[in-house]
Amino acid sequence: MLTGENGILTQAKKAKEETEEAKNNELEILEDYENRLNEKVIQSTFIWDPDIVNFTKLDAQVEKLNLNTIYVQITSDLETSISISKLISYCQLKNIDLYLLDGGSDWYTDEEKYNVIEMIDRTSEFNETNNNAIKGIKLDIEFHTTDFYSSLSDEEQKAEFQKFYEANKEFCEYAKEKGLKYAIDLPVWLNYLDEGILEELIKLDYDHIAYMNYDRTDDGNFENLDEEVELARKYNKKIVNIFELQDPNKHEGLPETDTYYNLGLDRCIEDMNKLLQKYNYSKLGRSYHYYEPLVELLSDETENKYDLELYPYYGEVSTEIKSAKITDENGKIYSSLSNQYKDGSQEYIITFFGLEFGKQYTLTINEGPYSYEGIIQKESDGSDIKFDSIALNQEQTFSMDIYGYDEEDNALDLNGGALVYEDQRIEGEINIDDTTGKKFLSFTGVRYGKDYTLELDDTTYEIISGGVTNFTDYTKDYLGKSVYLRKK
Repeated sequence: MLTGENGILTQAKKAKEETEEAKNNELEILEDYENRLNEKVIQSTFIWDPDIVNFTKLDAQVEKLNLNTIYVQITSDLETSISISKLISYCQLKNIDLYLLDGGSDWYTDEEKYNVIEMIDRTSEFNETNNNAIKGIKLDIEFHTTDFYSSLSDEEQKAEFQKFYEANKEFCEYAKEKGLKYAIDLPVWLNYLDEGILEELIKLDYDHIAYMNYDRTDDGNFENLDEEVELARKYNKKIVNIFELQDPNKHEGLPETDTYYNLGLDRCIEDMNKLLQKYNYSKLGRSYHYYEPLVELLSDETENKYDLELYPYYGEVSTEIKSAKITDENGKIYSSLSNQYKDGSQEYIITFFGLEFGKQYTLTINEGPYSYEGIIQKESDGSDIKFDSIALNQEQTFSMDIYGYDEEDNALDLNGGALVYEDQRIEGEINIDDTTGKKFLSFTGVRYGKDYTLELDDTTYEIISGGVTNFTDYTKDYLGKSVYLRKK
């Protein structure tokens, strides 16, 4: 029998289709594996307070440690935060992945899971209007630090771990649905609590897990990750070893053997290399906790450098600087972070970083309403300067029309006149109003914020109001300004 459900030809066709499907599945698996191999190995740091970031100091950390990922905690509204905006600009300049960081010890519970859902939603909405500037979210939910955990029995603690896993499964899937990468922090002893739950957790579709592997003793750092690395290798997952850098004298409860503060950053890097050699796993990354201790540990490399911010002001009005450049005597152009909102208002700044005290630079602005070239030379006063700033005045001009009326609002001819301010005299161009048929005056090159006096050529009239003008609104031209006249 050749045809029919059990026919030779039918069975052969079915076998061929199954073979092709199997090949396609193999190709998909191979493609996924290759994609994972091409993913960057995480080299990261934490920023718990973006408002204190000095970009000269942050850049020193990025260069020293080859950082490609930053986790930053949200301390204000995403849409209006100048700190987040500048950090986004910096990360884009340096090709660094930026994750929003947050978490509470009980955020895995049914009562508190909404915090994570809202965090994912806010990040996704922000990305819609900011070119996907935030790559993902990083959760620091340490369920074992809740007030009640230590009083639970072994079985009850396992039950909490199971709840933690289920919550992360939900968060991970929702973040992926919203186009965000997902990462979490974990302690290194969860395999002792329940190896099966840990394996299920590692199998989730997250971007990476960062292990708080702080014990730097020989039987600590070099043993604690054994099972975590093997599980990561089994499922081809990215993991990260977090190195603690805080000063044990400033952080209550932190053992000296859990931090590299006293040993220094070079020793930390040395131990990281030992870990890489021990495990020989290409997806094992490293993270340095956190920005502020790193500032102290790298202070020798940044103590003579500063950030500089340019604020474009005209009186009490600020506008946008579209382009500015700082160069040194050798022609080196310094990196800048531009077009950032300040404190939620429509005020723009440009931030330069890596400038050196005592060194001369040329600041050039030649775009928009500004034209400026000058020498910058800042001297250190010995304090830890975070930012210095320069306020720039603009000489933007505008056009305006002036119409004449008498006291009863009847239109009158203006037969010539000028706006005068100190040594500037602007002659008005006479035009005809299409509606009234009367003559009016048009002026160009009027400067904002200057007190102009209107002088009329016609001696038949005297000005009773509207003869002195001071304009500070840079957002529009003044068309249709009224001047009231009276016959002499």
